Amino acid sequence: MQLFLTVTSFIAGGTAAGPLAVDSVTGKVFQGPAIPYKEERAYSWEGGLKADWLGHRLRTNLALFHVRYANLQTPIFASTGCVTSPSGICEPIVSSQYTANFGKARAYGAEFEVTAIPIENLTLSASGSVTDFKYLDISPEVLANAGVTQVSDYPETMRPTFMSNFSAEYVQPLDDGMRLALRVDGALRSKIVVGTTVFSSAGFAAAGLPYDNDYMNAANTQKALLTLNARLSLMDVPVGPTAATVSLWGRNLTNKQQINIISSTGITATALYDDPVTYGVDLSVKF
Repeated sequence: MQLFLTVTSFIAGGTAAGPLAVDSVTGKVFQGPAIPYKEERAYSWEGGLKADWLGHRLRTNLALFHVRYANLQTPIFASTGCVTSPSGICEPIVSSQYTANFGKARAYGAEFEVTAIPIENLTLSASGSVTDFKYLDISPEVLANAGVTQVSDYPETMRPTFMSNFSAEYVQPLDDGMRLALRVDGALRSKIVVGTTVFSSAGFAAAGLPYDNDYMNAANTQKALLTLNARLSLMDVPVGPTAATVSLWGRNLTNKQQINIISSTGITATALYDDPVTYGVDLSVKF
């Protein structure tokens, strides 16, 4: 079956809280005027092919897409500039977090899904995408907040070129209606940029401090990552008038831990890492 779609979608606009500053006359903290932002729109074209093969033992889905974005929305953390106080003085901004309209971008690529049953009780599946993403226009405000001056230098955050998920599950029927299931699944993605800020050492150099934070820019790009999970379950175990399922599971079995996001407020930077390898046992009972 062939499928061709043209879709327009949007994220509503709104108003973000204004920046915080201190009135030097009264010594009180005040908040600047609210900051409006426009709705984000995406215009997409997609064509695909869905097919069943080998007596429904193999199913394949393939789609090609092209998307253009307008008024992209992005969060901004700012601690520079000034805002007029109730006393009429333009006071330095202490803290500001708001949503701004980013600019324009385009993306095109392909998505796929494959499900196969090569033998009885075994199901294999995989899905993924290949995407080419590019910013076409970025507002000067967003560029300055990231510490760059050109669109080509702005980091394409959280947009891997390739990503996929895959799984294999075998279910063996047992006596008394019980089933034993083993499932292994995982995810693979290409390298990603995890933060939008390009960190500079210029301020430290101007202050005469021998400090180089290029290591932050290096940490901003994370290598390709493969993660694996597994679950062994004994299902439909008779327990009086009902049934139970016992599962032994493990997540991130390769124990790969990378930074998955970096956030900069202009004063500090924080990072979150992937969870380490984790094991556990689940017990569930039907009622």
